[in-house]
Amino acid sequence: MQSVSRKFKPPVKNFILYCVACLAIPITLVLPIYFIPITLLAMICVHHGTHEAVHGTLYPAKGRHSKANLLFGSIGFANFGHNFIFLKWSHMAHHRYGRSRGDEFYTLDGEFAKSGKRGKLWYYASLFGQACVVHEIASYLYLLNGKFHLVTRKFPRSCHENPSYWSIQAATFLYTVFLFGIAGWHFVLCRLLFTMYWGAFQNTAHYGLDYGHPDDRLASRTYRVARWYEGLIFRSGTYHLEHHVLPSVPGPCLNAPEVQQEVARILGFKPTPVRGLLNYWKDCLAQFKGTRANGELPLPWKTSTSVKTVSSVAGPAH
Repeated sequence: MQSVSRKFKPPVKNFILYCVACLAIPITLVLPIYFIPITLLAMICVHHGTHEAVHGTLYPAKGRHSKANLLFGSIGFANFGHNFIFLKWSHMAHHRYGRSRGDEFYTLDGEFAKSGKRGKLWYYASLFGQACVVHEIASYLYLLNGKFHLVTRKFPRSCHENPSYWSIQAATFLYTVFLFGIAGWHFVLCRLLFTMYWGAFQNTAHYGLDYGHPDDRLASRTYRVARWYEGLIFRSGTYHLEHHVLPSVPGPCLNAPEVQQEVARILGFKPTPVRGLLNYWKDCLAQFKGTRANGELPLPWKTSTSVKTVSSVAGPAH
């Protein structure tokens, strides 16, 4: 797995796209209201680019280049009021456990979502982006004394009681004030629309799949959609099973034949993708039917013969 990961470096064109999108956000925010779709597309692109930065696969050079990814990732996250360090910790927990646990921190449509009215309220609030807002608020609360935990797992004190976290948080606050200052309600509206996007698509590739067992850590679907859309979201959002199996491979490279062969070797079967952009969006909307898929979503992520091989071969997330 590591040898395959080391073969690929983040494409320069995707890094350029990310930088252009970062610049496009403040520029389009001061333009008339009919530019909102462009602002939102830029935000979506930056959001998926920051995901690459979290994995160390945004900056176009071989190796981890953690400082470069930290810098450019922090710039992108600032558009959403998020702290890179906090979001990286949160996302790595998602990769470490996947759907192997059914509590609300790890599995959106798991046991907590099925635990009555409170669970359903939390579930639908999550689909509308409550996690996006919670992570923004929590990143400020950690500046106080570290006792305010709005997420269900405690963010380690060593991660937020350091100059890097404080510096990033200060810069994030100043940039948020700047964007609000130049755009006012326009910025608030775009952030609201982005928050809804965050909520709706955060679990699309996982919804309705197995959870609660060690073998479910990688439980994800993989999609094949329009190339322009895959480019906009750095591909890892649609090639999501491949991304969970090989998280150190840059998202734009997940369609490479070597990656596909390695994923099939690790899983013990060749994943069958869901094809078509409309089907991807349809799966996203299916989440609003409730916390149970009821067999409505096609293509299980694993075969009956692959269950015992997945968690033992894939190894830890990076």
